[in-house]
Amino acid sequence: MKYIFLDVDGTIIDHFKKEIPLKTIETIKELRKNNRLFIASGRAKDATKIGLDVEFDGLIASLGADIYYKDEEIYDKSFTEAEIIKIKDLASKYQIGISFECRHKGFGSEILLNRVYGRKANTKLFQSKEKYWYRFDEYTDEKVYKFMAETTIENKTAYDLFLKEINSFCEILDYKDRNEPVGEVSPLGVSKGFGIQKLSDLGLIDLKNTIVIGDSINDVSMFKVAAVSFAMGQAPAEVKKHAAYVTDSVSDNGFYKAFKNIGLVA
Repeated sequence: MKYIFLDVDGTIIDHFKKEIPLKTIETIKELRKNNRLFIASGRAKDATKIGLDVEFDGLIASLGADIYYKDEEIYDKSFTEAEIIKIKDLASKYQIGISFECRHKGFGSEILLNRVYGRKANTKLFQSKEKYWYRFDEYTDEKVYKFMAETTIENKTAYDLFLKEINSFCEILDYKDRNEPVGEVSPLGVSKGFGIQKLSDLGLIDLKNTIVIGDSINDVSMFKVAAVSFAMGQAPAEVKKHAAYVTDSVSDNGFYKAFKNIGLVA
């Protein structure tokens, strides 16, 4: 039996074709028969409800800040109230758009809502049919497990200063491959790889039998702790170099091919 950790965006979901490939769905259902399956996502808990008719064994949500096993919460690390105040103050100081991601709601900056939703604070592709995203000014006091920091290329110097000032209490993934400055930020010390290690430390998985698959810089921490790792074909070179294997792209049934090549599906 293997313990298999699946990234969502760009791994399960093909955002180019706006679909979950049928072969990916079939592969996940086949893997579920004899293995333990986990979602490992940057998305918050409620945003990982992507409509798959599959029972997963656990969830690493919000980059490892919110972790579940068999629907039981085993780890919870959100930003403190003081940290949230500082983040908001610094974002205002440096004119950075920030989007708070909470367990049941997200509060999007104008930049995010325009970029992803075309000015509609609605649901994301293959997210729960329930509304998740709201305007940032609607945020009250929900626990924040992750946030996005975004700005324009013209404001790159200020963006770098913002990241420098939050570095002491934040885990920062700076997406240098994007056209404009974008950062994915979680509480210090957490990551998807941390989530896998936490499950292992609690005796819930066997680290020697772990397999991970992903396509983003936020998946590299998983590649570093798992026994077997796959990078999707469309992943940046910086991500691929950390994986044991590189499969084809999500659009070319790379998910299925990865598991076929190691004999877990026919």
